[in-house]
Amino acid sequence: MNHLEETSGVPTARDVVPKDERFRFSHTIQVRFADTDAQGHVFFANYLTFFDETLTGYMRAIGCPWQRMIELGVDIVYADSRCQHRGRSFFEDQLQIQGKISRIGDSSVTSRYRAFRAAGELVAEGQLVCVCVDRATKQKVSCPEELRTAVERFEAGA
Repeated sequence: MNHLEETSGVPTARDVVPKDERFRFSHTIQVRFADTDAQGHVFFANYLTFFDETLTGYMRAIGCPWQRMIELGVDIVYADSRCQHRGRSFFEDQLQIQGKISRIGDSSVTSRYRAFRAAGELVAEGQLVCVCVDRATKQKVSCPEELRTAVERFEAGA
């Protein structure tokens, strides 16, 4: 256990996505040359971009896209991001990114992700935590009930 794990009380990346967690949404990412680094594999930080793209697709799929949040007067800002790298992916790989909103607090939204190569190899998993803020004042606000309802309905299979 490292010093951060011992003193912070914050879950480690390996605790972020439980092994038995179910995902109803998946998004395909085609790895571009620009996504890779000098070592020839996906640059580590790009998985967070892939997670963000997956969250955007998830929001559309549940019927509450970002544009709807804007109409409701709410912006979403990232407060925390985590990624545990489990393998490598390369230029031209097609990645399946599983994603879901796993928790909605008063003003925060936690989403979880798993990234797989075509053969089913897990290459990354992680989470993003967003905070809802008022578009005009930039102050923290409660998550819209419309978002809560859309997530509950989607995750229940309705």
